[in-house]
Amino acid sequence: FLSRMAKYPQNPSRMEDFLIENNLMWDAATGFCEQRPDLNCGAHVKSWRNGSNRATRYRIRNNLFAGSREMLIEVSSGLLNPDGSDSMPTLKGNLFIGKKGQRFGVLNQGKPVELKYDRKLVSALGERYAGNVFAMAAAETERSCK
Repeated sequence: FLSRMAKYPQNPSRMEDFLIENNLMWDAATGFCEQRPDLNCGAHVKSWRNGSNRATRYRIRNNLFAGSREMLIEVSSGLLNPDGSDSMPTLKGNLFIGKKGQRFGVLNQGKPVELKYDRKLVSALGERYAGNVFAMAAAETERSCK
């Protein structure tokens, strides 16, 4: 194992033809997930931040990601593919709904950069990932029946 690691100083494995499609996802990191010891890192799609993920033909399309106890998505990779392309997924037709001030999460190639939801971020993500919708949920209000 150690000689193999010396030969491949970076992880040679990768994901290929990985598709996340046509899902309704809401309130990530709630319910059964609340039993985990790492309660501050739940997300609908997660690759962690270790930077050793590679991917080709990685697609996330036609999904609804609504609400999360922690963040909506955490996808990053510090490694490029052997052909020099990045390892990030293509996003198309997705709807991301988060709360103002909530952690949107991480979605970038290279050193992970955590993003927080606000109008400026929603606009920037909409421009960068055209064909997807990034929205902020309306403020929650308390209601009572009389």
